[in-house]
Amino acid sequence: MAVRLALQAYLSSVLGEVRVFAEHTHPHGEACVLAVEDADGRRWIGKQHRRFRAWQREERAYIRWTPALGGAAPPCAPRM
Repeated sequence: MAVRLALQAYLSSVLGEVRVFAEHTHPHGEACVLAVEDADGRRWIGKQHRRFRAWQREERAYIRWTPALGGAAPPCAPRM
């Protein structure tokens, strides 16, 4: 629960006020995943890994593979 609150606070600090409309955290607990909506109605996915190396692997894979998916992949917001 503490990770969820920290992630929500971080997303609010970057995007402004957000509303959590879904949580997609897996039971293994290695990452917290929140689907949020900002004040303009744009939807975002926020994810926080417990381990830095897991985040590095996911970011690298996303950067390498999303071009192959074309418009089917959502854009990745810059790291803040």
